[in-house]
Parts: sequence; C-alpha cells; structure tokens
Amino acid sequence: MRLKILDQLQCPKCVESGQATIRKYMITGDFNQVKIFDGFVTCTNKHRWQIRDELLKFDKESKENDLYDVNDIEYGDVEKYPSEFDKLERPIIELIDSMVEKAFAQGKIIALFGFPLLFLERIKKVDRPLVVVDPDEKVLRKAQEISAKNGFYDSLSVVKSEKPIVFSEREQFYKIGIFSEWGDMDIALEFNGTGKEVWSIEGLKITFIESD
Repeated sequence: MRLKILDQLQCPKCVESGQATIRKYMITGDFNQVKIFDGFVTCTNKHRWQIRDELLKFDKESKENDLYDVNDIEYGDVEKYPSEFDKLERPIIELIDSMVEKAFAQGKIIALFGFPLLFLERIKKVDRPLVVVDPDEKVLRKAQEISAKNGFYDSLSVVKSEKPIVFSEREQFYKIGIFSEWGDMDIALEFNGTGKEVWSIEGLKITFIESD
C-alpha cells in the first residue's frame, strides 16, 4: 500500500458516520517512506484498519493487536478468471484497450473497480500509481501477481472493500471499471467524476446505451 494512496483514502467508518476526517493516518508496523508492507493504520477518530502483505482491509475494522496469519492470506484461483478474459471477443478487448488508453491520457491516478483484472492484463507500461478496489481478496492478490508479472508492482495499491471508496481529492483520480449484475456486464468509463460512457454486453456483444 503506497502512502500516497493511503493519504487520499477516507476512513470508511468516518464516511459512514459523517464525521469530518483529516487525511493523515497513524501508522504502526513495517513501512518505509513510500509503502506500508504489514501493520495497522488508524484515523484521527481512532478507527483502525489492517494492512497485510500490502493489502489494505477496509472491509472490517481491526480490533485485535495481531496481524492475521500469513496462512490465512487468500491466494488462489479466481472464479471465472482467466476464462472470462479468454471468451471476450476482439471488439470488447479493443474497447478495454481504448478505456485504458483514455485513462492514462488524463494524467491522473488510476482507480480500477469491477473486474479490474481485465484492465490490468491490458496495461503494459505504468508511469503513475494505480489503485485496485474489490471485495474479493483473491482478486486483489491476483492483481498483485499480474502487476509483478508485467513490471508495475511498485505502482500498485490494493484495497479490500465491499463499499465505494471515498477519495479525499476526487479530482486527482480517474476511475474505470466493468460492473456485473445478474450475469450481465456494463462497461463504465467515468469522465472527471461527472459523465460516463456505458455499454451493455449481452452474449458478449456490445450495445451502446448512453453517454453523458
């Protein structure tokens, strides 16, 4: 977890309760001037969150003093991956490529939501921090593997969360993702947090829906 990213993440408990927060967290554990490897981060309202093997667990507030055991780290196969990518038709892969290209053209930190692995596999060169948010730890661990394989592990931060993440300075981030509901997928690309292009994919065919 890069400190530059952590500094931009609002504490989920504070967001939920409407409490004002200062972005800085108190950090304990194994960290340097750039990253946190293992430990705890505590917001100014005393909500504490665990970081294990560079993964920030925003899904559950930490009440214990001990890190969860390394044997409990959820590495392993991700359901539907990589088969979900292998079955995509060329036009959809090209669409993902164009979304990645647009994202990098913005000059902002890139945040990936919803099927982030599909995007990560298409990223070949990284010149800025990336953050991946997903409720499934196995997806996040796979994201770490892909980034290591493709040479941008040090640029990646991963956050486990079942709820939307609130960034302190939203204008610094560019969010892209593929979202799934009841077996259908929407590809959504945000433009500066206001507009988006949306496609509905049924039977792996792209149907243009709307653009704000």
